[in-house]
Amino acid sequence: MQKRLSCLYAGAKLTLTNEGVSDEDKAVAKFSKAMIAKIEQFKQKNYVLEQAIVKNIVYWFDKEEEKTYRVILPELTFRKERLNE
Repeated sequence: MQKRLSCLYAGAKLTLTNEGVSDEDKAVAKFSKAMIAKIEQFKQKNYVLEQAIVKNIVYWFDKEEEKTYRVILPELTFRKERLNE
C-alpha cells in the first residue's frame, strides 16, 4: 500500500468505498470502526457521504520496526439529502 500512497498529494480526489477510500480502484485508507459508526450517525440524520480528497499526508514512525510509513488523512464531504414532503 505504501507504493500507492507515494503517488498521492494533498487535494487529490479519492474514491469512496464501504471500507474506506481508494485511488484507481486500489485501497489507500481504511475507515476505523469508530469512523464507520460516525458515518452511520450522519446517515441517520439524512446525510450522504459525497466525496473524499487527500487533506494531509503525514509520516508515522514505527519504533519496533524502525520504519517510516506515509499515512493519508482524507477530508470527507457530506451532503444533506432532502426528504420528499
